Amino acid sequence: MSLYGLLALQFCICAVVVAVGLRTVRQTRNEIEANIARRAKRDEEHKRFLAQLQEAAAHPELPVSQFVTAWAKPSVLRLTLDLTDPDLVVDVGRLARDSERLLAGLGEYEVKLGGRGLIFTEAKAAPGQVVFTLTPADLNGADLRIKEVAEALNATFDPLTQRREQLPSFGSLPAEVSGAHASPLAA
Repeated sequence: MSLYGLLALQFCICAVVVAVGLRTVRQTRNEIEANIARRAKRDEEHKRFLAQLQEAAAHPELPVSQFVTAWAKPSVLRLTLDLTDPDLVVDVGRLARDSERLLAGLGEYEVKLGGRGLIFTEAKAAPGQVVFTLTPADLNGADLRIKEVAEALNATFDPLTQRREQLPSFGSLPAEVSGAHASPLAA
């Protein structure tokens, strides 16, 4: 190999080494800048949280969750099914399966109101009743939608309530259930 060939080969190797080095420096610089941005964002959130805590401390007569947005909880729908036998404690899983049409109807109605449906999050059994908790999939505007769903269900299964608009069809209640009512609650 000639002298020029060796010099050209060394030049190419040096160019590759310099290119790899420059790329590594650029990646490191980008990572450092991203870390600085994340730290600045975290510091800003920390300052906002401290300001909310100070505001809450200035008003001890009010609940802290009114000031601290991280502690605000979304509304949930608490559905209570009253059993025909007040002393009976039923299998919650079986009753949930039997109430599938009712639960699906509640979710469909919440979607019609502009949400994304309801998620079955909890079930509790007590003598004479079963309580299901349903959480909205879309938390934006959920408070109003949950309230409307509760009113519609209560109007559907309460013969004394009269509403002028057409009520949604939630299906029928399971055989061992004598009544159903719902209420919106903060989780």
